[in-house]
Amino acid sequence: GSALVFLLTLFVYLQRSTISPIKDLTNRMVDFLNQRYTYKFSVPTQNEIGRLHGTFNSLAQTVLSNMEELKALDKAKSEFLSIASHELRTPLTSIKGSLSLLNTGVTGELNEAAKNLVTIAETETDRLIRLINDILDLAKIEARRFPLKNEWFDLQTMIDDTCKGLSGICETAQVHLQQQGAEHISVYGDKDRIHQVLTNLMSNAIKYSPTNATVLVNVFFNENEALVIEVKDQGKGIAPEDQELIFQQFRQATSPSNPLVKGNGLGLAISKALVEEHNGEIGVRSAPDQGSTFYFTLPEWKLTQTASAPTKQVA
Repeated sequence: GSALVFLLTLFVYLQRSTISPIKDLTNRMVDFLNQRYTYKFSVPTQNEIGRLHGTFNSLAQTVLSNMEELKALDKAKSEFLSIASHELRTPLTSIKGSLSLLNTGVTGELNEAAKNLVTIAETETDRLIRLINDILDLAKIEARRFPLKNEWFDLQTMIDDTCKGLSGICETAQVHLQQQGAEHISVYGDKDRIHQVLTNLMSNAIKYSPTNATVLVNVFFNENEALVIEVKDQGKGIAPEDQELIFQQFRQATSPSNPLVKGNGLGLAISKALVEEHNGEIGVRSAPDQGSTFYFTLPEWKLTQTASAPTKQVA
């Protein structure tokens, strides 16, 4: 009986002094790992477990303090970008208008050399305005202040419009466009933003494709029944170490055999952010000298009444 009482007393003591505090600390660590910071910090006891508890409290308070500072800095950055973009766009729009007027000969006929210089200045002004708009869009997306205008729209029509919009640069680059698999499919999302994503992927494919190559836009359903839109090119491909980097801001995959293409390096970063806003995924499959296939998924779709069951394909 004495031994049983001793063991019971020892168990209760260990439960209160060791097991329960460790469980409590473990639960707080799990909460912290899952970004649940609502618990209150308590004064730890003066023992080894208490010192461990105190160390965790100090680390947690430091992290929370740094998070608040980072949030304040991020807010200040977003406000600065918004103000700077607005202040830059206003004079640039005025400059572009003035250059356009000069090009039309309002102030008198320009000679060939002067007209070429004005055309170059107007083109670069357009490029700078696009860069400012891209930076502002990315800042809004990161700040979660970029509302989507979601609606049901016909996918085939959207792809047709994208191809028509890119027909000019296709003719210049002597690259052909093909599409397949988009018939009788409606998608729920922001049509303009999905159009923007597809335009970015297709224009990149055209830029990096050789003369007389073909860029294919293919639509299918993956094993998870998500809609997949992929853009295949016949370019030089992307090295494995660059495939993660190209979706970062201001990054392009370059090498001696794959020189820098004129651009701001924001197209894929914006595309990634917009696809993720639609709860989709974006990625690339590529290898050097084997072309590249950029793809993104959209989870919300439906077939029209005239369509048959979806064709599934593993990406």
